Amino acid sequence: MCGFCGLVMRDGSAVPPGLVDRMTTTLQHRGPDDGGVLVDGNVALGHRRLSIIDLSSAGHQPMYSDDGAYAIVFNGEVYNFRELRQQLLNMGYTIRSGSDTEVVLKAFIAWGKDAFAMLNGMFAFAIWDRSRGALTLCRDRFGIKPLFYTLDSHRLLFGSEPKALRVAAADGHTEVDPQGLAEYLYYGNSLGGNSLVRGLRRLLPGQWLELTKDQVQLGCYWELTASRQQAVAPAVAVRNVRQLLEAAVRRQLVSDVPIGVFLSGGVDSTAVVAAATQSAGARLDTYTVRFDFSEDSSDVVMARRVAQQFSTNHHELDVAGYKLEEVLLSLIDAHDLPFGDAANVPLYLLSQALGGNPKVILQGDGGDELFAGYRRYALLSRIGYLAPLARLARPLLQAVPQAQLRARLDRMAWALSARDPAERMARLLTEEKPDAAPYTMLSTEWRDQLANHDPMLRYREVAQSVAHLDPVQAMLYTDCKVLLPDIFLEKVDRSTMAHGIEVRVPLLDHELADYVLGLPSRLKVRHGELKWVFKQALAGLVPEYVLRRPKAGFGVPYWQWLRGPLRPLLESLLLDPVTDRFRLFDRRQTARRIEEHMSGTRNHGFMLWKLLELGLWQNRLGRAA
Repeated sequence: MCGFCGLVMRDGSAVPPGLVDRMTTTLQHRGPDDGGVLVDGNVALGHRRLSIIDLSSAGHQPMYSDDGAYAIVFNGEVYNFRELRQQLLNMGYTIRSGSDTEVVLKAFIAWGKDAFAMLNGMFAFAIWDRSRGALTLCRDRFGIKPLFYTLDSHRLLFGSEPKALRVAAADGHTEVDPQGLAEYLYYGNSLGGNSLVRGLRRLLPGQWLELTKDQVQLGCYWELTASRQQAVAPAVAVRNVRQLLEAAVRRQLVSDVPIGVFLSGGVDSTAVVAAATQSAGARLDTYTVRFDFSEDSSDVVMARRVAQQFSTNHHELDVAGYKLEEVLLSLIDAHDLPFGDAANVPLYLLSQALGGNPKVILQGDGGDELFAGYRRYALLSRIGYLAPLARLARPLLQAVPQAQLRARLDRMAWALSARDPAERMARLLTEEKPDAAPYTMLSTEWRDQLANHDPMLRYREVAQSVAHLDPVQAMLYTDCKVLLPDIFLEKVDRSTMAHGIEVRVPLLDHELADYVLGLPSRLKVRHGELKWVFKQALAGLVPEYVLRRPKAGFGVPYWQWLRGPLRPLLESLLLDPVTDRFRLFDRRQTARRIEEHMSGTRNHGFMLWKLLELGLWQNRLGRAA
């Protein structure tokens, strides 16, 4: 796991002296063990290394081919690199290191872009082919590892995090992208290829970009399609899921440094621990955290019980969140952009407490999106009669006396009543409605701009490819294409890599994921039971008391923080025109919403949290200018 960056001057001019060094320095937290740069005329590559596979100097990057015609900078892990290495050796290629990076480079030399689909792992990389004058970028199938770029007629800039690109901006000027802002205000982050900054793009999962002197090409080596639906007997599906899970975890235990597991005591993390215990060959280290801002200790108690069951070397960490303002400022630096999912706070604090030891952690992300673990999937399995009921119920909900309950029920009814499947999926993933906040808190100028942008655009794009699926399957595919890469996996990468920790997610192994996504929804939501096929597959591996435990999400009390320790910061950033760099906020409307939240008459927590993040980001840009 590492960080990389680079640029290509498209007019053929030389890379400005020292530029790639400055870009690379911004990524030192991602790779504290080693670093290097390559400057080759109009092309430059930079790399920071977190040593996981082949700790020797043979793994140094940028890494070159034997003849010096190719160079690579790589971030991530390829779990099947040993099998690919043997294939390449059989073909006569020389491989001098034990690094997966060299295998990726030689595979590209041998097979070109066809090599990308052969890689099982999480990765992003850039390869410079001097002989063709071609720079190729590539990102893994689920977007586990990040890759940002900006492209204009003058140059291509790219990097693992936006900060590396910002350093290269000639004038430091930043413009807000209206489409990215519209999406951020609804979901807490921009979606797909968009970002909050005009011109700053994400390479999409499973996508590659090639830049030559004459052209720019974008292509996909893998697409999460909805065409591979299969009829399969339940018993066969259960057996195959178990085998694929065990193989995925076994693959992801490859490492030359110790590996730990984040253990919450839930089904997904326990499944990873159980499968890893079978293959680890040594006593497994597991980690559970107790936060001072959470009164619920059930995860700690359950995780302790699971750890005893599997005889792991268990660690319970007590983490305090009392320096909230300091943490939020650090997270703005980690993300480089405002990020509205407050779950990054506990993950950042946990990673900080670990301090880079161990360097590698397995965790259970992706299980809910693959196997249908959220309540919305059960609701969607009954949407045929719930949708008309929701339309009838909405006017009646005004009689509910408790304001917050009324608002919550109305939001759910609003989402389920949507006639357009794309809108229904988008509505289920936000607390905001078009006739309420967040647009009403924006200045007139920004309200006018956003009137021409659709915050549900990404969901409409994805909906076209899943229109033939039933509502549960369509939501699962959509969550894997939108929610996972753009919210959850981005949160994990920044919060952990800020402290030099690599997180692996075996439930998103593409062989397992491909198979599960092709299973019919009746095997995932069965008679109202969520994650049916997964739980059946785990029988005898995971204790029954875990499998039957009710799902309990971890709630970060950000709405209370806004009423308490963060109130002065919130008001100073949103109500002071000096700090409103982009003139985003209507101060009268904002003050009214803040007062409603502080008095308890309305809960505007999610909206105000997102605006607080916007304010922090603006203030940070102002300091850097």
